[in-house]
Amino acid sequence: MAPRRKALMTLLKLTDLAVVTAALVISVAVDSNGKAITGWPAVLEMRVSLRNFLFVGAYLVAWHFILKMRGLYNSYRLSPASRELGDIAIAVLVAAAPLLPLSFFIGFDHLDERDAITFGVVSFVALGIERRLLRAVARRARGWGRNLREVIIVGDESCALDAAVKLVQREGLGYRVIEILGTGSVSPDASDGDGAYLDGNALVSGNGHARPAARGYANGNGRNGNGNRHATTSAHASAHGRGPESVLHKLEELLAQQPIDEVFLAMPLDRTQPLLQPLISLCEEQGTTLRVVASLAVLDWSRAAIDTLAGQPVLTISSGPPDTLRLVVKRALDLGVATVGLALFLPLFIAIAIAVRLDSKGPVFFAQDRVGLNRRRFKALKFRTMIDGAELLQPQLEPLNEAEGPVFKIEADPRVTRVGRVLRRLSLDELPQLVNVLVGDMSLVGPRPLPVRDVSRIDVRWHKRRFSVKPGITCLWQINSREPKFDEWIRADMEYIDNWSLALDLKILAKTLPAVISGQGAH
Repeated sequence: MAPRRKALMTLLKLTDLAVVTAALVISVAVDSNGKAITGWPAVLEMRVSLRNFLFVGAYLVAWHFILKMRGLYNSYRLSPASRELGDIAIAVLVAAAPLLPLSFFIGFDHLDERDAITFGVVSFVALGIERRLLRAVARRARGWGRNLREVIIVGDESCALDAAVKLVQREGLGYRVIEILGTGSVSPDASDGDGAYLDGNALVSGNGHARPAARGYANGNGRNGNGNRHATTSAHASAHGRGPESVLHKLEELLAQQPIDEVFLAMPLDRTQPLLQPLISLCEEQGTTLRVVASLAVLDWSRAAIDTLAGQPVLTISSGPPDTLRLVVKRALDLGVATVGLALFLPLFIAIAIAVRLDSKGPVFFAQDRVGLNRRRFKALKFRTMIDGAELLQPQLEPLNEAEGPVFKIEADPRVTRVGRVLRRLSLDELPQLVNVLVGDMSLVGPRPLPVRDVSRIDVRWHKRRFSVKPGITCLWQINSREPKFDEWIRADMEYIDNWSLALDLKILAKTLPAVISGQGAH
């Protein structure tokens, strides 16, 4: 590790420990009622005993190793912010959980349960803010040619050039491309017949030879004639023997000649096998980081992520929202609202149950098989709004179906009871689905769950992408129109899946009550 980078890493570690120390002091200083920080004099007057000093020192050392084991001192240049925040959350949980029993065992009597919880929350928020600020500073510094990582890109020329262009365009990542070692011919799109260029700097010529920069300043620290900063210097493609042995020999020479921080392998996935294992071995022996940019396929809707299975990398492609901290917050919101809602609406539940039983014969609740996440079936609960045995009469009513597509809806359904019309008009029949939310079959917000009958009639393949998320009690379609047009319904579901966020969920929840009161489209 270079001396400057080592100094920056040491500064980051010390900053982390300072933030944790400040969080610990704040948690102790907060008074018992938790409303304001009024305990500073008491904190300052605390007797600094050798036992307390050793306890805090050992605890900070443990924090350092926990942060290190969670990979928080590895590079996050190509990682989303959510990954770093997730790692911080896990580290805080692991470090804060044993604090209370350890302090009791050691005799550090300045912490109680409330202080321990406060410490965990403050630590997570403070470390998150610290890392976001440091990221912003690092991006600015890299944009001006500081703290750059020198890389070599190996692979098919079209894929390698594409990777180089992306690294140059995102200058905040701080990569300087030193060489491009081509393993195949340059694609027609990447070259004008004489050579392939990147921002005016010739990278790989059509005959396989590296060519000097035609114009511009490309040392990664300056600007070209147009005022654009570059993160690339030169490139090279072997003219003779494009096989793996030739590429590996050239790469080994380059690694021996100058410091190289990372090597990128960029080529189609089906062509990586002859080169991948020898390249991994070489980079392992040299202590150089290897990143594989595998061109698998064009992803229209899906997202790709890397997981591991017994130490082996697994490329995960999913069309639903990624499993991130936001989904954990969404689940926590579901649990909180469902629990509070069931408690608050209990008197209303009793009143509706009595009305349903008095209005017609049959059970109070109606449980129907619906299709949820990943097409798993579950029993969706509703207050019964139709006569008992209504499902057996549906085949006779199919000719009266007013909905387009595979769904079944009739505005004046003769099976609906008098109380059922009122419940449907106000959407009160769906309140028992809070139980489905509580047990995890549904969410507060998501595509409405469809009956098995409707799902079996879906004949458009991309419509089934709605099963990549949990179904919900309310959704975009429900707050906008609820008209029986399946195409509009399914497009609203796709819009929700593609643009999902916690803010969108809160927006839909806020608009649900006015939509229910208006009763537009309710049948």
